[in-house]
Amino acid sequence: MTGKVFVFRSEEFGGVLALDWRDVYWHIGTDETGKVCTLRGHVLNESIAVDTFSVGNFFHRDEVYRVLSLWCFLEKYMEHGPQDAGPVSGDEFIYYSTRVSLRNCLVRVVSNLPPLLLSLRYKLFFFYYPLVFSLILTQWLALKSCREPKWPEFVEASCASHSQRSSVWTEPERIGQFLSNDIFYKRLLEKENFNKSVFESGSGFVGF
Repeated sequence: MTGKVFVFRSEEFGGVLALDWRDVYWHIGTDETGKVCTLRGHVLNESIAVDTFSVGNFFHRDEVYRVLSLWCFLEKYMEHGPQDAGPVSGDEFIYYSTRVSLRNCLVRVVSNLPPLLLSLRYKLFFFYYPLVFSLILTQWLALKSCREPKWPEFVEASCASHSQRSSVWTEPERIGQFLSNDIFYKRLLEKENFNKSVFESGSGFVGF
C-alpha cells in the first residue's frame, strides 16, 4: 500500500492533493440542515482546517451507520491492506458505478426521491414519471457535457504499481450490477443489518 490519500481538484482550485493517510482528520459532516451526512477529511495546519473533502456517497441522518460502515472499510484497507477490507467471501465487490449512462442516472434519481413520492407513484402517474424522466435526462446531459476528471500521471503510476502487487476488485458498469450474485447480495444484507442493529442499540459501533 502507498499509505497515500489523493484528492482530485482541478488546477484552478490548486490541483490534486497528495496526503499521508495518518495526517488527515476524519469525521462525519452534515449539510446546513443537519439531515444529510458524509464522511469527510480535514487537511490541518496545526489546529486549523485549511481544506476539506468528502469520500463516498452521502446518506440521510437516519442512515449514519452507512457512513460509519464506509469508515470502517477505509480504515481496515489503509491500516491493514485489502485482505482485511474484504476478509469474507462476498466482500470483494464494488456497488457504485461512475459510468455515465441513463440507467445509472435512473438509479441515482430514484434513490434520492422522497419515500412518500415513491409510494404515490401510481396515484400520481402523470406527475411522477414526467418528473423522474426530466431529472434523469437533466442529470445525464449535465454529466455528458462535463469534462471527465483525469488523474495526473504520478497518481496513475502509483496506483498501477500498487495494483500489480495486490488483487484488484472489478468495477461495475452499472450501479448494483453485482448484487445479482446471491453471495454478494446476502453478504451486503448481512453487513447492513448488523451495522444498523449495533448502531441503534447504542452499544457502540465496531464495523463489519
